[in-house]
Amino acid sequence: MIISPLTYNVFDIIGFLFLVIAVVSGIVHRKLLNKSIMLIVPYTVLGILFVLGLSASYTLNDVTLSTNLSLIFVNGYLVIQNSYLASIGIIYFKVIGAREMVLNYEKSFSSFKNLPYWFIPVIVLSNSLYSWLIFSIFGRVFFNTSNGIIERVQNIMLGSIGAVAEELLIRLFLLGLIVYVLRNSPYKWLIAILLSSIYWALLHNVDGPIDFVRIIQIFPLGVVLGYTMKKYGFEACLSIHLITNIFFEIIP
Repeated sequence: MIISPLTYNVFDIIGFLFLVIAVVSGIVHRKLLNKSIMLIVPYTVLGILFVLGLSASYTLNDVTLSTNLSLIFVNGYLVIQNSYLASIGIIYFKVIGAREMVLNYEKSFSSFKNLPYWFIPVIVLSNSLYSWLIFSIFGRVFFNTSNGIIERVQNIMLGSIGAVAEELLIRLFLLGLIVYVLRNSPYKWLIAILLSSIYWALLHNVDGPIDFVRIIQIFPLGVVLGYTMKKYGFEACLSIHLITNIFFEIIP
């Protein structure tokens, strides 16, 4: 089943609303803003490094300078924009008193101390098997169709940029925003994880009509990432996303 491409106008509107909400929140909580921005700097740098890696791979592929600069600008802006949104999300977590979440941001990689050694490998492999099953049922191609090492490197860089930018937007800003809005509800985390996962799945269809096979494939991982965010923190969540994207690309 396919929905008209006109549906995508709503994503532009939602993206603009996110920025408006973030700017207003930054003004209201300006005393917390500088510190929260500093907490997000490492992830911003990581995203920019992936952007530069993508640019280098395109340079090796003899892409024109103007195209390469455009590539750097668009992807760099995406990372920086979502980093600002993420810094607002951290403020939301602070305001609602989610101290266990805040500690994971203030002490780098502290979430990993409680993370079972088997957790990330099991999630990555289970998601790969589930994706293969869904694609097989609906007659889709699952395995890597990239041609050559450079193309694979480009796809790995794109997937890595996507992982950083999406986790900043979805698991820090949007999840934090929903939990903040529903802070008096006993079901705030459940609702936040489900809604953010639906939005994340829909975002993977922005280049064409909404594809429900892709949504069925991606949504469960969004729920797992939301749970991981609550249970183990942002670093664990980002690691799963990065490894999953890279693993999909190195599969023969």
